[in-house]
Amino acid sequence: MPKIISPLSDTDCRNLKFMQGGRAANRKRDGGGLFLEVMRTGRKVWRLEYRHAGKRNVATHPEDYPRTSLSGARRWRDDLQSKLADGIDPNQHAKAEEQARHAA
Repeated sequence: MPKIISPLSDTDCRNLKFMQGGRAANRKRDGGGLFLEVMRTGRKVWRLEYRHAGKRNVATHPEDYPRTSLSGARRWRDDLQSKLADGIDPNQHAKAEEQARHAA
């Protein structure tokens, strides 16, 4: 039976704190591979787990929470999932765009 993940709310994101333990960061999942990761420093980072070409990968949003809201992170997730549906690896695509910006 698949694990059921309840969607995050903005209050959940705002109140999420780093919890001491064995991990370097704490995660709170939203669904569809999207999660908010709280680092030891208190920084909150949006990340997306995905599979491409049989390999597990993680993409990181360029802006942290609260600069990127929950709805903005969900739009980012949907955009990356559409790229994956077209056979494009989001991390490779982002690297290519960055290289093109530096070349220009």
